[in-house]
Amino acid sequence: MLILPWPLKELHPNARVHRMQKAKAAKQYRAACYALAKQSKPLKGHLMILFYPPNRQPRDLDNCLAAIKSGLDGVADAWQVNDREFRPLTIDFADDIGGMVEIRQF
Repeated sequence: MLILPWPLKELHPNARVHRMQKAKAAKQYRAACYALAKQSKPLKGHLMILFYPPNRQPRDLDNCLAAIKSGLDGVADAWQVNDREFRPLTIDFADDIGGMVEIRQF
């Protein structure tokens, strides 16, 4: 299991930020996820991504997946795999809040 931080607000598709601000946030999030993944054992096979939102505000699942794209790239770099290997992939919201993203084998 791998726990990633909740993606920065600038990374969500509906955020209205300058492209350079978004690029800086993506680089920062990718580096943070890389560091966390480097400390964990690589996961293989069917992966499940569970989103634990920071509050009860309704969110779109596809927007959350788009927001963690740079984080998944960092994880792939740390595990030295192509991110195309993250298949099959199941994504869902957890029932609890927590402000994190959990990746586990399914």
